[in-house]
Formats: sequence, C-alpha cells, structure tokens
Amino acid sequence: MKKQMFVLAAVMVILAGSVIGSKASSWSQVFNETGVGYFDEMAMFMKTGTALFDGSSGYTNSSWTPTNTPSFVMASGDDVTNIDFRLGFTDSSPFTFDFFALHDGIVLEGAIAAWNGGSWNITSIMPLEVATITYQNDLAASSPVPEPTTMLLFGTGLVGLAGVGRKKFQK
Repeated sequence: MKKQMFVLAAVMVILAGSVIGSKASSWSQVFNETGVGYFDEMAMFMKTGTALFDGSSGYTNSSWTPTNTPSFVMASGDDVTNIDFRLGFTDSSPFTFDFFALHDGIVLEGAIAAWNGGSWNITSIMPLEVATITYQNDLAASSPVPEPTTMLLFGTGLVGLAGVGRKKFQK
C-alpha cells in the first residue's frame, strides 16, 4: 500500500509541475477594414492551424458588438465605412482565417488572413478593387499567464481520497 501511495504522489507531483509550468501564449493584433462602402457586419472564421480566436475588442464605433467564440468572431453595429478592431489569438504558430464584410446580409468583401508565425499575408478572395483589410504593426503580445492549477487541486483531492480509502482498508 505504501508503494501505491508513493507512486500516486509521484504522479501528482509530475502533473502539478507540468500544469504550473505551462504558459498560455495569447496575443492580439489591430486590424482595419475600409473601402467597401457602408457595411454593418463582419465575420471571421478560423481556417487552419492550432490557434483559436481569443476574443475581439476595441471597435472604433461604440455601437458595434462582437460575438466571440474560439472558432469564429462576428461583430455588427451601425453602418460604417471604416472601422478598427482588435482580434485576440491563443497561439502564435502559423494559422489562417477567413474574413468577410457584409451589408444587410450581402457579402461585400472576402479575404484570407494568413499568419506565418512572424508576419501577415492578407489576400482578397473577392475581386473588389478598392476593398482592403489591413493590420497595424503593433503585435501586442500578452505576457504569459500561468494556466489554472486545476490539476494540482484535482491531484490533492485524489490523494485525500486515497488516504480515506487506506484508512477504511486498515479497519
């Protein structure tokens, strides 16, 4: 029984160390959409890579509100011809996402935004000559945030349950 407790404790220490030592590498980028005339909605869909969206914010028109999920971001508001916004990402490894600007449900522009791990390549997929989505070269990297110590808490609970089981077994 002592050997089993030792093995369980060793596994908990290893799990706790890996969880405490892991860091999230989230970061964000400011984008600007302009040139399509009036639009009232934007939609972004994660396409390839391991990164996910980590929210959106900073819309320069206060009427715009986002719907944020890990795989897509949608935002809508009053008609505008130009808007800045910030997209957050969970990972800095290469990925791509699709971008669409719409007005009354009609797609005005489509683009593919590709992050290669160090810079952006944004390619229009709809042949609109004046429409552009650009990014500002600010790459606001968040400082690494420790992951929650959920596994440590879980491991402590397992050790406690093992202790209670051991006590009952000895009786």
